[in-house]
Amino acid sequence: MAAKNSTTTRVNFTAARVRDFTCPPDKGEVTLWDSAAPGLGLRARQGGAKAYLFQYRIHGKAARVTIGNPDAWTLDQARAEARRLKVLVDQGIDPREEREAKAKEHEAKQRAKEAQAREEARQALTLGDVWPHYIEARKDYWGKHSLTDHHKAMQTPGLPRKRSKLPTAAGPLYALRDVRLVDLTPERLQAWLQTETKTRPTVASRAYRLLRACLNWASEEPQYDGLIQTKAVTAKKVKQLIPRAEAKEDSLEREQLAAWFGEVRKLQNQTVSVYLQALLLTGARPESLRALRWDDVDLQWHRLTIRDKVASRGGLDRTRTIPLTPYVASLLLDLKRRAANVRPLRDGQAPGPSPWVFASSTSASGYISEPARLNARVCELAGIPHVSPHGLRRSFGSLAEWVECPDGIVKQIQGHVPGDVANKHYRVRPIDLLRLWHAKIEAWILEQAGIEQPAIERTLTGLRVVKAGGRN
Repeated sequence: MAAKNSTTTRVNFTAARVRDFTCPPDKGEVTLWDSAAPGLGLRARQGGAKAYLFQYRIHGKAARVTIGNPDAWTLDQARAEARRLKVLVDQGIDPREEREAKAKEHEAKQRAKEAQAREEARQALTLGDVWPHYIEARKDYWGKHSLTDHHKAMQTPGLPRKRSKLPTAAGPLYALRDVRLVDLTPERLQAWLQTETKTRPTVASRAYRLLRACLNWASEEPQYDGLIQTKAVTAKKVKQLIPRAEAKEDSLEREQLAAWFGEVRKLQNQTVSVYLQALLLTGARPESLRALRWDDVDLQWHRLTIRDKVASRGGLDRTRTIPLTPYVASLLLDLKRRAANVRPLRDGQAPGPSPWVFASSTSASGYISEPARLNARVCELAGIPHVSPHGLRRSFGSLAEWVECPDGIVKQIQGHVPGDVANKHYRVRPIDLLRLWHAKIEAWILEQAGIEQPAIERTLTGLRVVKAGGRN
């Protein structure tokens, strides 16, 4: 098939003739044909591009295929290729179909090669690769402390600390960071637990549970399909190495209340003093109470809005409302009047009242961190065994039994999950009913401590303490 503005001249190709062949200025392209290799042509275009091509007839029709650039193909190679293509045509095979088949074969090989590379990369995935993706996918379902636990579990050693000159220690899962997912066998996890439980058994037990949850999540994700040995973490040889978690029993007893209140009310840090007393008298979770805002305190209707430790789907906090009892109300009223509850200048912000009930001028969050040292000091001076902040929450539930408060009432005040179908689906308790029992619990605890429950009067502007609670 001859192209427009082309010639059909046949000459014996030489290297010099191929090199010097160009397209005349008055034509779009020209083709020079080789006399030695039938069908072999050299095409030159006006822009200077040149290419070897092969022209043939098959099934009664003329056709062409390009062989390649003369800079890449020698003359001998081009002639050999033309002869090879001539043989195909004589056999009834269209060179275009052969080229298409080769292109498809090459593409298939390339896809297979890329798939193999992806699978090799997938097989090389380590726990350290998966961990941040797991945290990102699940963090909206965790509380602040749970998220911190996950970060600490994979903590890199040797990093500087904010409040200590000592560098960070390796997190319990850091030793597994570079282990491939496919290599997390029962034997590997067994060796890891044997090492970790020697120095920090409780931390190792917690880390194991975090690891198990991560691997369960990963086993259901398509990108990790087939990499996780789901039975590895539940193998008997692994589970038998996990230290048993002992149920904590630290709690204030009836006889200890007077001594405890006596010391906690002496604290110079009034914010911490109010926080610890409110923790005992509301039964709230420590982290939830510390993050209490003044917007969550309804002084008109005697209510507190507590934010649960676990966020709901979509990242929105779940909240619950509990009564604001007389003594706790008096403590908060006094705390609100204190000038110390002022937000410091920070990042150009103007000073003003802090939005946090238990505000702190030094904490990055704006509210106090867990006062472990002062809490331990209170117990020491009171001459009682150490009771943790969570132990104070535990104390509320235990002491409530002295007034024979219904268990469902206590669970609702403390934000526990209802334990039976009736409480979960068929008990809707108004805030007034909760307040009736909550005030009884507070009054009984204060009576044991030798403190008179104050009388609170509602005014047009809020609440007013008519008779403050004090030592009998």
